[in-house]
Amino acid sequence: RLEQDLDVIKERLDLALKGSRDGIFDWDMITGNFYWSPEYKEMLGYGVDDVESSLENFNRLLHPEDHDAMWEKFKQYI
Repeated sequence: RLEQDLDVIKERLDLALKGSRDGIFDWDMITGNFYWSPEYKEMLGYGVDDVESSLENFNRLLHPEDHDAMWEKFKQYI
């Protein structure tokens, strides 16, 4: 039953994100896994398979002038 409920919730979230055209990313800091939605990649000017969702690519795509300030704010937040 829980598995079915999770499937329904996931489907609703997927539909809401596709309908809103919002780009999202998620970082599981424990596992190191990154997720970038197809819309997020599109907002960055990439196709779904053009760039891997990773911390390395996130850092590479940050504007150099924003890099240190962004990570400082992130550390403050955490």
